[in-house]
Amino acid sequence: RKDGWVQIEMRGEVEGDLGSKGWVSEEFIEKQILGEADKLNTNLVIHENVIINDTPTGFLRVRQIPWGQEISKVYPGDKLSLIEEKEDWLKVSLQNGTLGWIYKEYVTKSSS
Repeated sequence: RKDGWVQIEMRGEVEGDLGSKGWVSEEFIEKQILGEADKLNTNLVIHENVIINDTPTGFLRVRQIPWGQEISKVYPGDKLSLIEEKEDWLKVSLQNGTLGWIYKEYVTKSSS
């Protein structure tokens, strides 16, 4: 860890291959400690975002549950945090912290 950056090591495709090393901004990772107190394993979860694309209506409905009641709208260019993916739907966190589901056909995924 250095100046807001964390060094990561990617696993290779071959057993025992350590793969490549690189740096990721702390802003995009979440540290999770798993295991017993004397044997800790650390996993890094890279946060993914979605950017709303143009839609036929000029907006995208945010729903309480997939195909459920509309709770908000988002607009082309809006950037949201991706929480979960379920078939054709994405659970996202809006900029005000509200959680909802959007149809994934009109978004682009981004890890930055």
